[in-house]
Amino acid sequence: MTCVNPVDNSTFPGVIYKIYEVKDKFSFGLSSNQKKELIYTGETDANGKAFYEFDAIKNSKFSYEIYFDYSAMDVPEGEYYLNKTRDFDYLKKNETNIYQFDIYPFGESYTHIKNVNCIDSNDKMRYRTNHIDMNSGYWSNWLSPYNQDYFEGCYDNVPSGTGINLVSERIVYEMQIIKNGITTTVIDTFYREPNTLSVFELFY
Repeated sequence: MTCVNPVDNSTFPGVIYKIYEVKDKFSFGLSSNQKKELIYTGETDANGKAFYEFDAIKNSKFSYEIYFDYSAMDVPEGEYYLNKTRDFDYLKKNETNIYQFDIYPFGESYTHIKNVNCIDSNDKMRYRTNHIDMNSGYWSNWLSPYNQDYFEGCYDNVPSGTGINLVSERIVYEMQIIKNGITTTVIDTFYREPNTLSVFELFY
């Protein structure tokens, strides 16, 4: 088990987990009678890791459950987002059960889009994003204002508000720019810093 910020690889101790051995005394329809016994309690260490190995009883009447408690995590002040978390799971017998919990601090950001080298009203731009930490590397659809296909002309827009409580993460922007009949592609990576206001400048 690991608990880490995948952006800067900082680690987080204090994720408590408990493993229970469950014995089915009988099961008939929706009725069941189980005996549940706590067999181990552990937590992630200073490196954000935890490991426990035990011999599971092969008899089908026995199963194993794991529960997680995040209330004692040692994190800096501020609000954080936990990704890929769960409170409970069934352990698979005779297999390595792996759990990775990603933790991200929150930040704020806004995107300033501006055609800094405007030629004429035929200039066009559209962009898409790839949230490489939160979205497993998938690209979004192409983004443009309202229902238009592109940002057009000598466009310049600064949002009036900012995004509050957005996850601190790395985001790749790909811009497709058309000027004077020539299409150019620009790719850049922005980082929404934790506990601060970040400005993403899409200047083209």
